[in-house]
Amino acid sequence: MRIAACERTVDRVIIALGGLAAIVGVFGLVGWLRYGIGPGAVDDAVRVALLLSLAIAVAILATPRSVVWLLAGWCAAAALAIPVALWEIASGDHLPKNLYKLDAPSFDWNPIASWFDNPNLLAYQCALILLVLPLAISVLPRWASWLALPAAVIIAFVLLATNGRLALLGVFVAVLLWLARSKWGWLGIGVGVAGFAALVAAGFAPARRLWLLTLQVISTFDPNGDPRDAARLSLAKSGWWIAQQTQFLGTGPGGFSTWSIRPDNPYKWNQLNNAHSGLVEILSEYGIVAAALTLAALTLVVVYGWRSARIEPRGTPAIAAFVAVTLAATWVVLSACHSTWLRQPLSAMHIATIVVLISAFSWRGRAASKPVPAAP
Repeated sequence: MRIAACERTVDRVIIALGGLAAIVGVFGLVGWLRYGIGPGAVDDAVRVALLLSLAIAVAILATPRSVVWLLAGWCAAAALAIPVALWEIASGDHLPKNLYKLDAPSFDWNPIASWFDNPNLLAYQCALILLVLPLAISVLPRWASWLALPAAVIIAFVLLATNGRLALLGVFVAVLLWLARSKWGWLGIGVGVAGFAALVAAGFAPARRLWLLTLQVISTFDPNGDPRDAARLSLAKSGWWIAQQTQFLGTGPGGFSTWSIRPDNPYKWNQLNNAHSGLVEILSEYGIVAAALTLAALTLVVVYGWRSARIEPRGTPAIAAFVAVTLAATWVVLSACHSTWLRQPLSAMHIATIVVLISAFSWRGRAASKPVPAAP
């Protein structure tokens, strides 16, 4: 199919990213001046600078055609990762870098991770691919779009096999957002909830298993639940404690790794010093202003993307806008899928994908006259 070349919103995106970069830079420097430069802090600062530079670069270079190649890249990533994951499921074996390989006998599930070292990273990738799949169907060649449905089923199966509960929650939220676009969708949500409750009450095994999985996701915020979940909650509390200790100005880059294991930290979890949350890491290292601006930027993407999709509910720009909505709305959850958010390439691609989508298309629903052909 063809992508309509729309009026771009690059200037506003660059201004927003530049403002966020300036805030992060100022508060990061203030943190260093107040508390010194800790171990690994320079490395963290370089990674943050590269991440923000990547976001600004893709905003400048984004075009409707670049969206095609971006989605082709996500499809290629799936083609590389999913076969290995299926092999892990079938064989019970793992690649050498899988961190759980030596501990696998002590688990009651198969910790598949494909080329990653952690199942949560594979779950994160699967979730992102599922979120961008509706746009891929719209812009990729017809032969590729025909493969979308079976690919989605296989990717969803692998996602379930990873036991990545936060990634599953992110996909569930995205599905609800798609349904909420119309009155019929709201009706479908109501009927689905009522039907699911009836199946659980009737003792239908698949429904009960899904309900138990839902309770496991909820237990992520229960300190008396799964020890892994208690660790995440303690790390979140630790991030808030760090923010309080720094008068909500932040410790500077890399500060969470040292402050989270300080002896006077009441929420210290053994020697675990990875934030396990993008928002917690930004709050503790760059202060409440940077965290609030990050949330504000994501909220604006959701609000204006939703509005744009309603102005022109059909066509590739509308689908791109709503995919950006789902990516932005699930960022807080999905960024918690791995241990250290600001050091992971998946989170960088998550943000870069949002930036490309909001930069390549107009969000006022006015298509230009010249179509741009899809990639061959």
